[in-house]
Amino acid sequence: ASGQPENAEAEYNLAYAYIDPRNVKPYIARGTAHLRAGRLGQALADANSALHLLSGNFGAPEWDNRRQEINLLLASGHELLGDVYTASGQPENAEAEYKLASGLR
Repeated sequence: ASGQPENAEAEYNLAYAYIDPRNVKPYIARGTAHLRAGRLGQALADANSALHLLSGNFGAPEWDNRRQEINLLLASGHELLGDVYTASGQPENAEAEYKLASGLR
């Protein structure tokens, strides 16, 4: 961490996710559970966290050999986000997320 306590949690979360893209799976799983329980705000937060970690950490060439796996995880995150938008009555946003997910599979 940078030595700044207020930044420590965010830095540790990023460092943990950077080790392996599969580490975002719990965000997607928990987001799905939140969605099924009707906790849309929490589902939205988990979907966005997963997408943020994946899109921000795995674009470098050294991850090219795992691109398919990363893209499938990104697709799952966008699909979850689409489901959240559908459940919250935002069909246009949902459709956009489903298209993104489809393009990554």
